[in-house]
Amino acid sequence: MQSRGRELSNEGRENLNDNMTNGRHRATEVDGTWRKKIKVVEGHVKNEQLWKLQHCLIGEIASFCNAYSLSDRIDNLGHRELIVKRIKGRFFLIEVIDDALMEILKQRDWAYLKEFFINIEPWSENFKVLERAAWIEMDGIPFHCWNYQTFKRVADL
Repeated sequence: MQSRGRELSNEGRENLNDNMTNGRHRATEVDGTWRKKIKVVEGHVKNEQLWKLQHCLIGEIASFCNAYSLSDRIDNLGHRELIVKRIKGRFFLIEVIDDALMEILKQRDWAYLKEFFINIEPWSENFKVLERAAWIEMDGIPFHCWNYQTFKRVADL
């Protein structure tokens, strides 16, 4: 019985090695080919929505934070006319409801908002977020492999 158990475990190991190519599992190769199939989707936005965005700013924060806590901090300073919404990553859309407030902010070079944001600019159609932050759940990585190189390889997949 013991020899039969060894045969099964050896067969299992052979199958494991068949699924590996250049040190990567086949599933990774499938994911790699899937990533190359990028499709472009063209969207249309109503002119009234674009006009509404003319009263908005794009703010970038230094570190990640919750949109609600950022809104609360801005409200506590008395700027209730500002609506803050997360765009992606460290970028927020700041909607300025009052035109007079928008002019004041612009004249003072966004000084009131620089307490919260490291970079502030008026919204434009050319704005693109080039980075993406995501939480990835991983199981089975040995503790001694927890380093920058390992996690960079995971992020590059």
